[in-house]
Amino acid sequence: MINIIIADDQTILSESLKQLIELDNELKVLACAHNGKEAFDLCCKFVPDVILMDVQMPDCSGIEGTKLIKDKFNHVKVLMLTSFQDEEFISQALSFGADGYLLKDVNHDMLKLAIKNVHLGIPVIHKNALAVLTKNLICSNSLNSISAIRFTPRELEIVSLVARGKTNRDIAKEVCLSCGRVANIITAIFEKTGLNDRTELAVFAIKNRII
Repeated sequence: MINIIIADDQTILSESLKQLIELDNELKVLACAHNGKEAFDLCCKFVPDVILMDVQMPDCSGIEGTKLIKDKFNHVKVLMLTSFQDEEFISQALSFGADGYLLKDVNHDMLKLAIKNVHLGIPVIHKNALAVLTKNLICSNSLNSISAIRFTPRELEIVSLVARGKTNRDIAKEVCLSCGRVANIITAIFEKTGLNDRTELAVFAIKNRII
């Protein structure tokens, strides 16, 4: 069972999402919040698996709420669910630790699948949000082309696996290395690319056709 908290200031939408999500017997909504601070408080109370987080909410935005939650509960997955696809919102949410970014035009089946994937540690980004990232986030980086970086074959293999949502433990088993060695290689990849997290690395891999 995947336990979920919904954070959205529109009560009707929250209740509709709750009913929809709970049609899947693998998903359960524990509570609903109206802003990021309420989501944090509910997270302290219930410690859910996944939080569906809107971006713009009164008093405390979803982005601020994501930072509060991730600072204390890094293992709790935060999936942004919003109508905003501005580069600033996407970048801030991901930089504060959001595990995915969906737009509200996503269909019901894709939403439930996204929740399950994020719970498994697989980053989920809406295609339109991904287009914004590849255009603005990565291309603004001076190391925006794979040709500018010298990767070893092992590093390229690990970039591909990270982009496919594999955990360090999964990667270690697949490439026959220790988890510590995999972590060191990923750190070196971040340093080479100037990227900050696994989601940005996944976008980089897609842009440069590593996967």
